[in-house]
Amino acid sequence: NVYDLPFTDQTFDVVVATFLCCVVDNPARAARELKRVCKKEGKLIFLEYVLSKRSGRRLIQKIITPYTRLLFGVDFTQETIETLKQEGYRIPLVEDLVADILKLIVARPV
Repeated sequence: NVYDLPFTDQTFDVVVATFLCCVVDNPARAARELKRVCKKEGKLIFLEYVLSKRSGRRLIQKIITPYTRLLFGVDFTQETIETLKQEGYRIPLVEDLVADILKLIVARPV
């Protein structure tokens, strides 16, 4: 359960999450829990689908997401970087892997 990990605070030097925020119901809560188990000087590495900044791609993502959520549990309209910032992460690296919808995000607890 990503909302209640069975580890004490600041257990890990590195936390890796792949396709997490696009499949959980509460990405902010999941981000808080990952931050809790990461050491203050540690880092979190996310591989995530995010909502495109390009209007055409955004529209397609918004159209298909109700179907992908129903069939596969995936939401392609997450604003993951903004969510992480709101949850108190510093984001030193964001790398586009596929267009601007699949990103490698390196985050640090603040």
